[in-house]
Amino acid sequence: MNMLKLSVCVALVGSMVVGCASIEPVAQIDSRVSQLEIRFENAQAEEKMSKLGLTKSYSAYWQAHKGRNWASRFLMEDLKSNLTEKFYAAYYDKAWSLQSVTVSEVKGDAEAATVSMAYSFVNPETSKVMTYSTVDGWVWVGGTWMHVVSDPMLSGIKQ
Repeated sequence: MNMLKLSVCVALVGSMVVGCASIEPVAQIDSRVSQLEIRFENAQAEEKMSKLGLTKSYSAYWQAHKGRNWASRFLMEDLKSNLTEKFYAAYYDKAWSLQSVTVSEVKGDAEAATVSMAYSFVNPETSKVMTYSTVDGWVWVGGTWMHVVSDPMLSGIKQ
């Protein structure tokens, strides 16, 4: 009887270990989201972004938006207010689906940069693709590029 109990326990523990091994880490789950292609209107913009070392942070930020990974994106924001991750995620929960990003110009130096860009989203009510242009700000903080929050609801700036 004790051998039977021991066999059942070993089988249960073994199945739990196999089950745990099949759980995918967050990075692998995120990789299921199609890769966002960052397009450049010209070679100068791409070269400037690369020269500043901004490409990896910029791509990760917008890929997090496409993947709706608000927790990752929150960590890439240069927040000046006491904004919580919970509020940030709830704020972006209804964000339109990001389709594409096109960079037209990159300006800046080792401490701050701006990226003139256009991004396209799908309007969920009409299913039409809408394209907007903006200037995206970035600052070098503690050895990494951080996105400058320009939305007054998130930056604490009242307009």
